Amino acid sequence: MNVHHIEGTSSFDLENLATLCVACHAVLHIGLNLQYEKIGIWASELSQVEIIQLTRSMVKDDWSLDEIRDKLKLSEGPYPPDAMNYASDLIDQMGDSPRAYLDEPLCAVFIDFSRWQIE
Repeated sequence: MNVHHIEGTSSFDLENLATLCVACHAVLHIGLNLQYEKIGIWASELSQVEIIQLTRSMVKDDWSLDEIRDKLKLSEGPYPPDAMNYASDLIDQMGDSPRAYLDEPLCAVFIDFSRWQIE
């Protein structure tokens, strides 16, 4: 599990912290994870939560990332899957909100990870 700062890293008050799985935390830090080539953004009929749950299950069953992408029936969104435009669009949409979410049907999918990150 990871600890996420809800409204920035300046406060360690419990009200500013949330416990998240590694996959969910990666989604919340989309810009960094796109930059470090850890996730790709795709269009999918599945929700982000379903993507994470299925990916975890398939990784545990030793599926390759290519097999996982094929099984999830992902298609390209308005930009290539590795485009920083997704992070820029989220920043533009956020305004004063401390949280941002990909507009459906977009979802984040791991393209590079260590096994411990997904279990």
